[in-house]
Amino acid sequence: MDKKVEYLQGFIDNKISENTNLEFKDPRALNDNSEIAKDISAMANSNGGEIIYGLCDINNDQIPEKIGWISDPRSDEKIMQVLQTRIAPLIDDLKIISIQNPENDEEFAFVVEVPKSDRAPHQDS
Repeated sequence: MDKKVEYLQGFIDNKISENTNLEFKDPRALNDNSEIAKDISAMANSNGGEIIYGLCDINNDQIPEKIGWISDPRSDEKIMQVLQTRIAPLIDDLKIISIQNPENDEEFAFVVEVPKSDRAPHQDS
């Protein structure tokens, strides 16, 4: 699926809540490699799903209220590096989709599609 800003906005407009297959992460979550590794490995160990970096739940109610754009376009590379260096065993078939802010081509959100793993358990090494 080609994910666009409308995809992100749909979570906000429809008040979609986080669940075991869907997590929303504030852009600041990308500052903590251990947290990135923990979140991705936990999702792979369960049923897989999506982690969306750039959707913010301001009231801590697990419902996103705004898009928090990420100004580092290489954040997807950072996520892949964390995946390759900190999670064992490696998670196959993980996809990272970048969504560009249509109002500022230097800002992004990232959708991490985490497959259910047949090599679980995975953990932050």
